[in-house]
Amino acid sequence: MKKLLTIGETAEALNCSVRTVHRLIENRELEAVKIRGCKRVTVTSVDLLIRLEIEKYDLSHGTYNYNSDHA
Repeated sequence: MKKLLTIGETAEALNCSVRTVHRLIENRELEAVKIRGCKRVTVTSVDLLIRLEIEKYDLSHGTYNYNSDHA
């Protein structure tokens, strides 16, 4: 079973606004499901978004080395 976060929990985890989370969902950068009218975001999509952002940072700056063993 996939673990789910509320929009607020997702915003807190990403240190961003609730509106940004909605935009990420609209742009299909985060996976969300609707349960009885309430959107929930999968933890795996949050983790993937973070990993992709780190990879983009690595490519543009060449200074950050991410090791998933330390996560």
